[in-house]
Amino acid sequence: MGTRNQHDHGLQSNKHNYTRLYQVILRRRTYHFCLISYLLSNIVLWFVMLDGLPALWNGLRITTWIMGGANWASATIPLMTLRRLQLTASSLYAPNRYAKFWAVLQSTEFITSTLFCSISGSLLCLTYVSAALALNENPELGLFKSVPGRGVTQINERPIFLLASCWYTALCYSFSAIYHGKWHYRPFDVSEHLTIPQRIWNSLDSRVEFVRRSIIYCSATFLPIYLISRRYLIRAIVFSKYTQLTKHIKPHMVMLIKFDSVFTLTSTIRLVMINVLLISMWEIVQALWDVYSTHPLDLSRFDTEPNQCLLEGIRSTDPRVQNYAIRELAHISWSDPARRSTIFKDIRASPRLLNLIIEECLNIIDTTRATIESGGQPIQKISAAQTSVGPHRPSPGTHSAVKTDLPELFNTSSHPNSMKQVFLRKLLSSESGQEPTAPGSTTLQPSATSLKKEKTESDYQIPDIFLRDQSRKLASKSTSDISTGDNLKPSPSPQSSTKALQSSTPQKREKIVPKIWKIVLHSPLLKSSEAGSRLEDWLFSPSMTDELEKCLSKRQLCMFSVEAVTNFTCASLTEDQYGVLQDQIPRIMESLVDCFDALDRLRINTCAEFGVQPPPVQATAPASCELDPVQIHFHLTLDEHLHPLLTRLKAGIFGITDQFKPFLKEMSFSPKINQWIQSHSR
Repeated sequence: MGTRNQHDHGLQSNKHNYTRLYQVILRRRTYHFCLISYLLSNIVLWFVMLDGLPALWNGLRITTWIMGGANWASATIPLMTLRRLQLTASSLYAPNRYAKFWAVLQSTEFITSTLFCSISGSLLCLTYVSAALALNENPELGLFKSVPGRGVTQINERPIFLLASCWYTALCYSFSAIYHGKWHYRPFDVSEHLTIPQRIWNSLDSRVEFVRRSIIYCSATFLPIYLISRRYLIRAIVFSKYTQLTKHIKPHMVMLIKFDSVFTLTSTIRLVMINVLLISMWEIVQALWDVYSTHPLDLSRFDTEPNQCLLEGIRSTDPRVQNYAIRELAHISWSDPARRSTIFKDIRASPRLLNLIIEECLNIIDTTRATIESGGQPIQKISAAQTSVGPHRPSPGTHSAVKTDLPELFNTSSHPNSMKQVFLRKLLSSESGQEPTAPGSTTLQPSATSLKKEKTESDYQIPDIFLRDQSRKLASKSTSDISTGDNLKPSPSPQSSTKALQSSTPQKREKIVPKIWKIVLHSPLLKSSEAGSRLEDWLFSPSMTDELEKCLSKRQLCMFSVEAVTNFTCASLTEDQYGVLQDQIPRIMESLVDCFDALDRLRINTCAEFGVQPPPVQATAPASCELDPVQIHFHLTLDEHLHPLLTRLKAGIFGITDQFKPFLKEMSFSPKINQWIQSHSR
């Protein structure tokens, strides 16, 4: 027993022990990821580039595995590097498709991903051509007898054709991945408690449709673009005036003018096969990377210090570590009784850890609510280690010395107009002027009672002379602001001013069409048909998906936090730890209710701004009218981005009230929470 404790203590103290590298690799699943992705890429290689029974016999040759390793490295290493670079990058936001197209093309992510994927495609094309070259030089070699690349060393454009196809596929794939946000880390839903093979199968199954569409689009659009570029490139070289530079190139380029080398069936099949191989290998790497990169915690400490390990994971800046830690909390706190008992055994030894974990989860929920209320503006996350329960007390040295010495300074002279008191008023007014004030008419008429209640660290009340001076200053400022405006019109109320501001701003459903589009509309192709109006609606219509993505970019993390808080709170009663969270339950309920109200307001405002009929409150209520396809698409977007979090919040609130029903009278809920519970149905 003593040796085991010493061994565990060694694991805890030596956090970066690189002598156990093999165990760390196995725990981080990097070894499994590389092995399975390599085997699957070889299977795709055999299936695409070989045919029938010879593929199985070629699998026994060492050259087959070398070629498969080159293909795997060309796809895996650049994409893994790119995914690690894009973990913390924010998704692109644009008001419509036209603006998002330009945002994607101008982004650094698009240039980087195109470069990496082009390297991958070039290496694959080089491997393909090298195998065909080996066959042509030695037909008895037996290496890839069925490789459809014989004759690739002749003076024709087949290698150039395949290389251009790889580059074009890399460009299209990178654009699609950046546009749809596929480079960013998207954690799995916490409700899907699946094993690793099930998660791999679901990931690959969900990407089949994307692979099929990408292959069709890349293959269908490449041929006309290649032929046009090829024609003008050859004409520019052949008919060039710089004969000294092109006299050695011209004969070979003249031989390249063979239209039958592109329009043959084998060339088209070869193009499709290269696209299938490239996109399939890229998607295999993406799917496996999403599955195997979600276990990044230091698991050697989990058996001894589970809560400390998970708390460090929640506070991590890496989204993979943070998502995994909160997902583990949401899962094991209720669905896994064995690991739950381990966690609560650690909580009995140090109850403060549970409060810190709950505090971090509540900070994530509050940050999500603040992001929703601010319209998607980034909110700095506040850690629980930086916040303290109760009123905030400034540390010594951070407050102003003038406010600390106010009693002595004001009592030194009884004359109200002394130079010392005038100087102090100016200092105090300059300090108060630096503090941010809320907009609107609330800053024009401050109440004296609220100013009297302000106290410093020494519990000193600000004298009346300063209150009168500050009130006169604010009153004069407000009258001067009003006098500069229209004296005939009364000052508007805050509600009317906000309504006027909302009415003056354009609605999000309005299209923002650039002036250059009017010139494009006069083209013969768009002027004579309805294609121009349809294309205009498609390009310049507002994007509800981007609008919700901007406000709910951390919705998965918030869902994990809601479920973790709910499960921990309910499990504390089951594990006889009700006293640890008894004082935190009112604050937990308040955070959940505030986030639910903010999300519900976002749903109503989004439907109003986009001109969409809000969904019925009850799911069983029949629809009053039929919806058009645009509204159906908007409702599907709401179901994907907004409704799951809304459902989790509501289920968490009623789950806590049901679990603690006998103790509700002991809890001091605010009237807002009690009114919310009474007004909302289950």
